[in-house]
Amino acid sequence: MRRQNIPDALTQESFPYPGAAQQTYEIVRVGDYQSRKPALNVTEAGQLEKCEIQLQRLNDTPAFADSPWRINILEVDLDRFDGRAALGLAGQKVARVEPVTEIAAREGALAAVNASFFVMSDENGVVGDIAGLGVYNGTFISEGLIGRSALLLKNGPRNRAVIARYNPDIRLAWLNGEITVADGINRRPGFTQNCGNVGDTPTSIPVHDKTCTGADELILFNEYAGFEPDTADALTIAINDEGQITKGKSDAWSEGEGYLLVATGDRAREISEKLRDYATVDISIGGEDEDAPSYAVNGAPTLLENGASVD
Repeated sequence: MRRQNIPDALTQESFPYPGAAQQTYEIVRVGDYQSRKPALNVTEAGQLEKCEIQLQRLNDTPAFADSPWRINILEVDLDRFDGRAALGLAGQKVARVEPVTEIAAREGALAAVNASFFVMSDENGVVGDIAGLGVYNGTFISEGLIGRSALLLKNGPRNRAVIARYNPDIRLAWLNGEITVADGINRRPGFTQNCGNVGDTPTSIPVHDKTCTGADELILFNEYAGFEPDTADALTIAINDEGQITKGKSDAWSEGEGYLLVATGDRAREISEKLRDYATVDISIGGEDEDAPSYAVNGAPTLLENGASVD
């Protein structure tokens, strides 16, 4: 975006990318409109040349809010509390949406709060798809993003919670000892909501409410996906619980029996070469270490660490 292309009536502000202060993104304020259509007319009139436009309702942000904030605080006495903290998954699938009240009722929760960013339109992936890390009842259901933190919950003799970056590899181990790392799990191949995925376009840096794309991806699916991936122009293989490979589609993975693997572009050619030599593969996530969280819900970049601001 070039500042000289912005009319005097408009204002432009520059902000550093979280976690990458040397790079910036721009917001242009164009005024107040009664609906989306007249706001779009401003961009279509050529006033913002050579700009990638994403319309935002800035009055929804705290700096422009004109309504009071209501904040509820729940205090828990850990010396008396014998319950657990957990992630309640909408519809018990990744690609689902559900009111928080219904999730809380199903989980029998004393208190619940909306959490996690997710895909909100089909043009950006699959509605409900978790935009970042997701771990549900000990099962990895959505990959993390570069530079994004998450709330990690570990249930045990004493509940533990920590805010940290956690993004274990999704590994395919072949009989010759070689390892292939997948790009993601339970999302539409080629689409990463909030970006933060190596090799994506236009950036691998996390950008909130932006969808980055990639032509060459290897995506794993398990029973928590909740949708059938589009396999047109893709290599699809089914992998059962014993690691045996079957080329083509299978519905067994959606019932919890093994996995579905979808590869596109160069990743499809890479997997095709493996299939010439091997009929089995071992799948593991982060080595399935014992320190993995029981639950994890994604968030934004870390703002404070040990009381200090994080650049």
